[in-house]
Amino acid sequence: MATLVRVHPRFLRNVDGDEPLMLGSFSSTVGGGEQPYYREVASQTYGVGAWVYHDTNGATAIVTDSSGVVTSVIAGAAQKAATGVTSAPVMIHAVRPAERWLMNVYHATAASAVTNHNQLGDRFGLIIISGKIHVDIENTTVEDATTASARVQVTGFYTDWWFDTSGNHIKVAIGDIYGLVEVKPLQLSIATDGDPRAFVLQHG
Repeated sequence: MATLVRVHPRFLRNVDGDEPLMLGSFSSTVGGGEQPYYREVASQTYGVGAWVYHDTNGATAIVTDSSGVVTSVIAGAAQKAATGVTSAPVMIHAVRPAERWLMNVYHATAASAVTNHNQLGDRFGLIIISGKIHVDIENTTVEDATTASARVQVTGFYTDWWFDTSGNHIKVAIGDIYGLVEVKPLQLSIATDGDPRAFVLQHG
């Protein structure tokens, strides 16, 4: 059982009729000089690939969390690192439901932070650890009578080449620590009795 390097979410492919793209490439960018209304919230420190959202003022910040668990909506993945300057131009890849993304799974107990066949089709929340966003397989109560915090659904497993924490280029296997899952971004999370409900994707 290998322990894999944890990274920001990686765009994997689009399933809505488009050809698959290279791992890590992006297909749908917004912002930059062409759309200067995409701008930073004050004092941002996120890096390239971090998932961000647009706040009530229309400014862009890293997704919000409560004790690490992502609570906000999701706009997209940052295409340039934050400058820390209020209203600086922002460019993002807009996350859409037809896309599939690659993410590490996470559990506070490393030995439990493993991929498992039983995860296929399950809906999970997200968690921010050391500034990176992972699939939270520890806090599994995401859609019950009082909760609507699901953000992604597992649609597959990545079993190609990756790096372990020692820098070795290895073949990934289901069961690796901080293993990699393919996920579908969810448009809506809804409690089992219908209330509360939460729209998830701002560009979806």
